[in-house]
Amino acid sequence: MRCRLLFFGSIVIELVGRDDEIRALSELWAPFVYDSDEPADPMAMSITVGDPVSASAQINRTVIAACLLPAVHAGVVVTGGGAVVIPGVSGAGKSTLTAALCQAGAGYVSDEALVLDDSGKAVPYPRPIALSHWSVDHLALTASVTAPTTDESARELLVGPTMWPMIVRKASPITHVVLADRTAHGITELTSTSRSDALRSLVLHGFNHHRDPPRFLRATATAVSSAHIWRLSYSRADDASHALLNRLG
Repeated sequence: MRCRLLFFGSIVIELVGRDDEIRALSELWAPFVYDSDEPADPMAMSITVGDPVSASAQINRTVIAACLLPAVHAGVVVTGGGAVVIPGVSGAGKSTLTAALCQAGAGYVSDEALVLDDSGKAVPYPRPIALSHWSVDHLALTASVTAPTTDESARELLVGPTMWPMIVRKASPITHVVLADRTAHGITELTSTSRSDALRSLVLHGFNHHRDPPRFLRATATAVSSAHIWRLSYSRADDASHALLNRLG
């Protein structure tokens, strides 16, 4: 069995391995699967499928490294016709918050990367969401794949695209940027802040700003130029997701 994944119209990854392994991984990456009956693509990058969590991580690293469009570490959903961007580092809770927003009805764009076209729109990158065991339990989700580990509390789980009501397929204008901080006090607070704060955060969390700094700065500046900028303080992702959707539309 052959399966190819196509990202951003130019990055091709071919999965190699047993049929059952390829089938399981292609279901997790279903939005990117394209016709694999075509002749071999000499430009395709090959990834050997084994543990689906490790293989998914390798796919993600390969795509982000090869991406020529400006890319920022962020969760992205669509609500009310526009994209809501939540920049942040790994472990900051953006994947859990993204999953909670999708569970509450927002369209899924990405839990990993805000990829920008030159008009400042968010290009879809709906990879499987990687969550901790705690996050899956907290949101009462059903994981598609569990990574094998001897430490049950530390295992990582993948939640595939079939869990979400809507997968976004086209680039969306950015209407909101949310600078989120997880706290322990249990109160969800959402306040306005400046575009300069948002631009600073997008640049700080850029994946590939070094590749073409002028293009990256133009795209991020355009992205925030007409967006509403917010600071979110929260402790529970499910509470925060409902507060955001009620406020942002």
